[in-house]
Amino acid sequence: MNDPYRAMDLREGFKLVLEQEQGALPSSTPARCPTGPKIGKPHRHEHLKTKVLPRLRDAGLSGEELFQAAWVIVKRDYDLTEFGEGEVRALCKWFEGKSSAAQAAGRNVAKPIVAPTGISFYELQRKQLPPPSWVVKGLIIAGLIILAGPPKTRKSWWAMCLSLAVAYGELFLGHFTCKSGDVLHLALEDNERRFQSRLNMLCGDRPAPDNAYFYSRWPRLDDVGVDLIHKWLDEHPATRLLVIDTFGRARPPSKSRNSNSYQADYDEIAGLQTLALQREIAMLMIHHSTKAKTEDVMDEISGTYGLSGAADTLMVLKSESRENVDATLHITGRDVDSTSLALRFERDSGSWSYVGVAGEVMLSKQRRDVRDALLAAPGPLGIADLASAVGQNYRNVQKTLERLVKDGHVSRATRGRYQITDANLATWGEL
Repeated sequence: MNDPYRAMDLREGFKLVLEQEQGALPSSTPARCPTGPKIGKPHRHEHLKTKVLPRLRDAGLSGEELFQAAWVIVKRDYDLTEFGEGEVRALCKWFEGKSSAAQAAGRNVAKPIVAPTGISFYELQRKQLPPPSWVVKGLIIAGLIILAGPPKTRKSWWAMCLSLAVAYGELFLGHFTCKSGDVLHLALEDNERRFQSRLNMLCGDRPAPDNAYFYSRWPRLDDVGVDLIHKWLDEHPATRLLVIDTFGRARPPSKSRNSNSYQADYDEIAGLQTLALQREIAMLMIHHSTKAKTEDVMDEISGTYGLSGAADTLMVLKSESRENVDATLHITGRDVDSTSLALRFERDSGSWSYVGVAGEVMLSKQRRDVRDALLAAPGPLGIADLASAVGQNYRNVQKTLERLVKDGHVSRATRGRYQITDANLATWGEL
């Protein structure tokens, strides 16, 4: 028998609601679930509590999404003169409270069965496997990537640059080769006006790519949100990149305050990581970092090790201040080499560009600072005076001077004092 309230149909109906609100469907498209029976007044509460809300819950809806989907059904199947929006919202709140209490009391929930998959070492050694699926050669490989950083450090601009580079099939950061493909960009903290403004800055005079898609709303990444990603990927098999900006807006609500934090964080993204690998796409999640300074920069990613442990690649974008256009991108992962890249944000175009390997760029800057301080001084300077002039610690300046003297860029005037002669100055063109 056809059930008008079965879970998959409800998900499809709720998707129509979201798409219509985003302007993705023409206004004439009915934002409604499949046709169901008209419900009479005596049975309306019982029907909503026992038929509609349980199916919506099983479809993975909760909170405001649960109410919105229920309200769509009520507007279609009920007499609205006797059944208002406030009444539906109150019933949804009561139902979720009842469901939470039942779970806390130990209701058994069926768990999916995972079939073991394995192979002998010998067979695996001889198996012909495809090469790694790079989305950005040498930088971003298929899998789950977390890009973290402090708020307002232009992470969203960085993600937009990546989406455009993949969609166009052009160089990313002006340096790294991209494989062209479709892009799904979930900018969940933006509206159309802001995203359009940034898009126009980044695209300039050329038309935006028609194979990159922007969504400002998406169901949370529990069963419904993930199901819709699967459906979208089925409809767009050429997809290479999925951006989730931000993870905080998309992550499912916490199921229990008493659950293991590490396991909860791990479980939230483990399914997404599996999806990304199976579909051979790069799934980039924008996330925040903590304020705490740590010895390992990857420990600054907000959350437990469950998040960083489940991801394939970790990136942290840092700059000295929000006003500074120079930043360092720290990278580590299972299939990428650990490195740190020096980047620069171009305010006029809104784009990020590659400057070089961070260590080498920093070394060049230290050398230039020492050179400029020596040239500005009326005579030879000691290490302490140089350290004070360039704003670096004594030991770093001492090491820099040793390298500069060895390379012929600086001379020792007397013991412990340094200068740049005309002969030294001629060698600085090599830097």
